[in-house]
Amino acid sequence: MKRTSPLFVFVFLSSLVLGLILACQPPSPPPIAIGLIVPVSGEFQNTEGQTTVQGATLALEQINQTGIDLNGRPTPLKLIIEDDQDSPNVAVDAARKLIAQEQVVAITGLPLSRTAIPVSNFTETVPIPTLSTTSTHPATTADKQYIFRVGLVDDFQGRIIARFAYEDLNATRAALLYDVANTARRARRRRRSAVRRGARSPGPAARRGRRGRRRPRRHRPG
Repeated sequence: MKRTSPLFVFVFLSSLVLGLILACQPPSPPPIAIGLIVPVSGEFQNTEGQTTVQGATLALEQINQTGIDLNGRPTPLKLIIEDDQDSPNVAVDAARKLIAQEQVVAITGLPLSRTAIPVSNFTETVPIPTLSTTSTHPATTADKQYIFRVGLVDDFQGRIIARFAYEDLNATRAALLYDVANTARRARRRRRSAVRRGARSPGPAARRGRRGRRRPRRHRPG
């Protein structure tokens, strides 16, 4: 009778044990879906859309090198990109799709205030965490618990710019440059108003150091 090789028995038993171990392990957790709404097409596809996609993709690659620790197990992230076409209605529809069909756990992107505001109004009611990358309009996050922003609001930027110019640069006159073809007129008015308020109220430090100094003249555009 031919004897079975000990090496064959060892390989067979090792394979059997390894198979049992793998079978007993729970399946790998599915990726965590994150929605990204950006103007991939339209006027701002290069300045806001593609740059946001590139930044999010780079961050995703770095995070997925180790994964997110979910119940002690590394879990990858999955980025689902939707083109809002620089349209508020399209942006809201994209948010609905991401939540209902893709089952994302959060939404980011929305670099433009005109799309970030309507989307945030909708996602706040779901609710689902939403982060705008560069929206500066106060209404994006005002009175909302699940909406966040990276950039500072227009009013705050205007006050800080005016205070820095008055206190540090000793400037008494200011000019505001903007593209007349740009449709964000309300944002320009908010910044201009905030700069004027900041110039009129430069703060305690400036008032103490400039008593008796002529106040900066207000220049109204013609």
